[in-house]
Amino acid sequence: MFLKKEMMKDILVIVPALEVVKRNDGKIILTDKFLNGTNEFVRHWAGVVKVLMYQTPIEASELDNIEVRVSELPFDVEIINGEITESYLNEADIVLASLTYKNAHLPGIVNKLNIPIVYISESTFKTKVQRLMCSDLSNFKKIKSFVWHLIQESRYRKAISLSQGLQCNGTPTYKSYQKINISPMLFFDNRIEPEMLISVEELAMRNDRLLNSNCLRLAFSGRLLSMKGAMDLVKVAKELDNLNVSFTLSIFGDGNQIESMRGFVDKHNLSNKVTIKGNVDFKSELVPFMKGDVDLFVCCHKQGDPSCTYIETLACGVPIIGFDNEALNGIIEYRNIGWIIEINEHKKMARKIRELARKPIQIIDASKRARDLASNHLFNNEFRRRSKQLQLLVNNN
Repeated sequence: MFLKKEMMKDILVIVPALEVVKRNDGKIILTDKFLNGTNEFVRHWAGVVKVLMYQTPIEASELDNIEVRVSELPFDVEIINGEITESYLNEADIVLASLTYKNAHLPGIVNKLNIPIVYISESTFKTKVQRLMCSDLSNFKKIKSFVWHLIQESRYRKAISLSQGLQCNGTPTYKSYQKINISPMLFFDNRIEPEMLISVEELAMRNDRLLNSNCLRLAFSGRLLSMKGAMDLVKVAKELDNLNVSFTLSIFGDGNQIESMRGFVDKHNLSNKVTIKGNVDFKSELVPFMKGDVDLFVCCHKQGDPSCTYIETLACGVPIIGFDNEALNGIIEYRNIGWIIEINEHKKMARKIRELARKPIQIIDASKRARDLASNHLFNNEFRRRSKQLQLLVNNN
């Protein structure tokens, strides 16, 4: 399916989880995040990067969807229907594939072709079940879906054991799968470029303000959905108000809970303390605000997706208080950059925030650790490490 190699350049074939909508005018719909990440592989890979994308008629409801023309991309794209077969991969030197049910059969193909394959893992079985339980499906459909996930998990573990490498986004899947793969690595997906990292001087100025102010500045950014604990954010705010804590809470993002959140804020007269700002540009608006105007990030995620939010928040020198999901818990175990509260315990979270407001030195110490952790996992560094693993596998094959 691919052109023959030119000048014997190594060909990296990427098979993402993201499915693509194809327009009649030659354009396709991707997410900006996927485009930036693939461009970074192109920058670090010495050979050719090709992407196999499954076609879908349904546009995903991602906040960063963009239309692009295939011919203008810096990497090759082939859009496919049906299952990936040997003919799609016989020119590849290595395959990097998301761990999805559509890709679980790939080791059988590439091992026959003597091509190494590396999987990208995002979510554990536990997280998938948590997402399922937060859904609006009937109990019968939840049971059917649970059984399906259980079957797929068995396929995933077999695929991982047969692959030559594994790239785990976040600590949960790394803990789950590292022992069944010959070359596992941990990375933290994010969009933070070096110039976006908060400077030591900026952090010191913000922490000085915290010490000399009686108002704690809180924030959240992300999708305002039930599984992200959107309504819990405003419930935490109400409890803080009941506790007479001086605070502001800035909420960035959009989702199906936004109108309910606004209604709650109005009903409880919180509009002078809680601001729901909607979507803003990440680089030019959100990051500068987080660096200059936020002391503590409030995260009510109820499941352990390896959200970019964590590292991106830490890169702004902002520690996190959040519900005890396995992704956030894993980062806090990795480096003490925040505080964990039992899921759904918004009153306990508010009491802990009151304690931190009274002892801001705890926030200041965590903010320094937050910056240190993020500085070792910036966007370009993570892709450099991931590309190096792939190149070593090609060289040793």
